[in-house]
Amino acid sequence: SKFARGAMNHPDPTLRREAIEMTKTAAQVAQELGCNEVVIWSAYDGYDYPFQVDYKNKWQQLVEAFQECCDAYPDIRWSLEFKPTDENTRFFTVPSTGAA
Repeated sequence: SKFARGAMNHPDPTLRREAIEMTKTAAQVAQELGCNEVVIWSAYDGYDYPFQVDYKNKWQQLVEAFQECCDAYPDIRWSLEFKPTDENTRFFTVPSTGAA
């Protein structure tokens, strides 16, 4: 998968931009369908082991991506789907609902 190293926090700015634009497109489609929420599940944050990436940088990339999406679609409620039984969850940039 081209987003195996992350989506809205991918190290490649071009792929990160593509992921953000795809997310905004989902919001546009949601509005067209009369929906008011987009749920995001970050299947991969681009790392599998502790200390493999710069967490502060990854967090900042996610914050900026969500700010852009929220600013573009202020009437959409954005949610992060947390999967407590997913083995990769312990390594997510947003490791729990409380962290979100």
